[in-house]
Amino acid sequence: MSPAFPARLFRTALAAVALALVFTAAPASAAPATSTGDDGVAKASVTLDNTTPGPGEVVSFTFQSTFNQPVSYAADAVIASTELSPYLTLESCPGATSCSFDAFAMYAVVSGAGTATIRVRVAPGTPLGTTFTFTPAVQYYTSAGHELLLTPTITLTVRPSAADVGVRLAATSAGLLTNRIDYTATVGNAGPQPLAEGKLVTTLSTVATSVSSPDGCSLDAGRRSVSCPLGALPVSGSANRRFSVTYPTLTVGLTLNATAVRAFSSPGDPNPANDSAVARCVVVTPLLILC
Repeated sequence: MSPAFPARLFRTALAAVALALVFTAAPASAAPATSTGDDGVAKASVTLDNTTPGPGEVVSFTFQSTFNQPVSYAADAVIASTELSPYLTLESCPGATSCSFDAFAMYAVVSGAGTATIRVRVAPGTPLGTTFTFTPAVQYYTSAGHELLLTPTITLTVRPSAADVGVRLAATSAGLLTNRIDYTATVGNAGPQPLAEGKLVTTLSTVATSVSSPDGCSLDAGRRSVSCPLGALPVSGSANRRFSVTYPTLTVGLTLNATAVRAFSSPGDPNPANDSAVARCVVVTPLLILC
């Protein structure tokens, strides 16, 4: 048998290529990231789709490899480094014939040239700012064992969880001979994580007499704002909060502005630019409002 890889255990098997991810600690980088390598026999690349995931999120390392001669491989690569556990766990490896995960590395075995993806979950309790640096490698066997290290290394930094909540607000006059305006606030979640809970507050430009709502919204003590609870919302999901505001006798020409704002949400919102919306109405007569 040909010489073994240094500091690794090597076993024989046919028509397989192991794609190993080596772990150490290093500073953070932006997402995504790609490494490549070419040693004249093997040519490979790997892309990490998100180098700044939050706790609980899944990331994917996708390898593409080609060879200019027949290869076979057999090995368990044991790479001495800082342990991945308990912060990373193997989810799946689409495109691979087998895969494994230990305290020091992750592996996908494929039948010759092709694509394999290692999907890894960041544990929910991983401390924010935790950093991992991966050295991707392709290990293969022709008449001897070879290891192609891809460059540059790929760094992953765990960021705070986030759910981008966007707000829209629509207003409709309830009709003639009424001082009521019906509002619909629409909240959407652009991710990257599900919304667990939150609160929407709509500030009114004048004091209200009363508020009714089928969605749990209520008039605050000062009668100048309406609070609506927000429940769980999946990524790409949306929900409406409807409420009707009755005003006292109003002055002709008065503009009634209502501003809906995301008061808080969990997890945090990374994009405050879309956290508020305004709806405008005008008093035409004491008993006619146009929106």
